[in-house]
Amino acid sequence: MKKVLLLLCAVSILALAGCGYIGIPNGAIYSELKGPIDPVRDDGTVTYSKIGEAECTGYLHLVALGDCSLDTAIKNGGIKNVRLVDFKGYSILGIINKYTTVVYGD
Repeated sequence: MKKVLLLLCAVSILALAGCGYIGIPNGAIYSELKGPIDPVRDDGTVTYSKIGEAECTGYLHLVALGDCSLDTAIKNGGIKNVRLVDFKGYSILGIINKYTTVVYGD
């Protein structure tokens, strides 16, 4: 019985370690984040007239669907010259997880 309990604990720790971690803070109950991807610093002089987004969605950390690639965001916004690239992340209890790539340009 002791070995079974130890095995269950070990499997649980391994299963939960690093789930969906991409180097940004992640709340266990709720997350709603925005941040930069492109290292370009916006000092207020960067201008853009178009915004393109591409989104992926995951369910229960078991199934993930969508295309949140940079190319898709550029195409969705009709952007020719990329100025900035950001991301948006959203999660509720790990049940529904969304990641959006946001591109600003002309």
